[in-house]
Amino acid sequence: LEALITPEQESYLRQSLRLILEQSQLALLKEEPELYEASIDKALELLNGYYDTEREETQSVIARLQELKQAEVKPELPDISASQQALASFIDNRFESRRQDGGDA
Repeated sequence: LEALITPEQESYLRQSLRLILEQSQLALLKEEPELYEASIDKALELLNGYYDTEREETQSVIARLQELKQAEVKPELPDISASQQALASFIDNRFESRRQDGGDA
């Protein structure tokens, strides 16, 4: 069994967990799958090592982190080439109509 921790240690533990989760968010935004997974693993390690895993709340957080760990960090980006072509065509038509009307482009 783990020894009881002081309130100050608990505060540090919560802050550490918070920072690790922020690190995982940043890794997700930067599309860094290794760092994302390592951060989630570290958070799970802290939860399993220092929190009462019999509590429903802790189990819920652990389950959610395990679910998030499976998330695709580099999602497939949508094909926007049709939109780009439509926009280019619109711009060309707009400038062409201004030239025909005698306006400045």
